[in-house]
Amino acid sequence: MYSLAYEVITFYTKEYVETYYSNNNIFRSKQVTSTVKNSYMKGFLTGLQQKFEEQINEMRQENALMVLVPVEVQEKYDEMFEGTKPLLHHIPTVKEYTAYTQGYEDGSKIDYTKSTIEK
Repeated sequence: MYSLAYEVITFYTKEYVETYYSNNNIFRSKQVTSTVKNSYMKGFLTGLQQKFEEQINEMRQENALMVLVPVEVQEKYDEMFEGTKPLLHHIPTVKEYTAYTQGYEDGSKIDYTKSTIEK
């Protein structure tokens, strides 16, 4: 699933950047490309997260199954990671709102199949 998500976001981002330059008729630069890509990807991932949350809620309502972590497993996990720092991710700010919005729309409506990127 992760490799498909990676392929999809790479495909859609590349397509959006090409469309962005052709529609806006501006000089192509590394800085503009980076800004557009970051904003688009952030929107796409936000849309993708929303779609996943909707699917999880639907599955919970349909199945109503509760999975409990055994106490021994939780204790071992806590012991293994005691004293470690959490992973920190730098998320770029949205500088290009139209790219973010389009990324959000694309991320929230993809169908999660290989056909998504086979155009």
